[in-house]
Amino acid sequence: PYSCAYCLSGSEKGIYHKPVEEVVSEIEFMLVHKPKVIRFIDRTFNDDEQRALEIWKYLGAKECDTLFHFEVAPDRFGKETLTYLREVPPNRFQFETGIQSTNQKTLKEIRRVVDTEKAATAIKQIASYKNIHIHVDLILGLPFEDAESYSKGFSDVFYMEPHYIQMGLLKLLPNTRLDESR
Repeated sequence: PYSCAYCLSGSEKGIYHKPVEEVVSEIEFMLVHKPKVIRFIDRTFNDDEQRALEIWKYLGAKECDTLFHFEVAPDRFGKETLTYLREVPPNRFQFETGIQSTNQKTLKEIRRVVDTEKAATAIKQIASYKNIHIHVDLILGLPFEDAESYSKGFSDVFYMEPHYIQMGLLKLLPNTRLDESR
């Protein structure tokens, strides 16, 4: 749903969603093998909140020991989703949240539209449930970031109380807007 200047998928047009029935069928097939982890590769799994919630409710009701990993946008969690996530069995879901930066000038430049206040509230709320592991990503080296703004971003994210903060270095990937602008 984003057109991030640093990401290859940001240069693609449109979003494709498999029908929920097909997703459920594929998960059923995988669960027969009792995997420890299933990672959904969607860049932003909850870009369609109702679809995500339908799949999460299905997974939350499954009798299994599998951990399901999702890349999510926490500012897209609505009240119904936040209410449901409180009830998820412990260690069933893991969320990777790509905050990337809390510097508004940076977010605008990289085309990453994020309501950082709403994201912070959602992350803090989900962390308080103590049933879902939350991992937050920050990227060092984005435009308009300097030591002071990156330090502030780290403080902002630390205040959200995620379980894990990953600080990655910007990789300039060929054919991305950020690479072409240098």
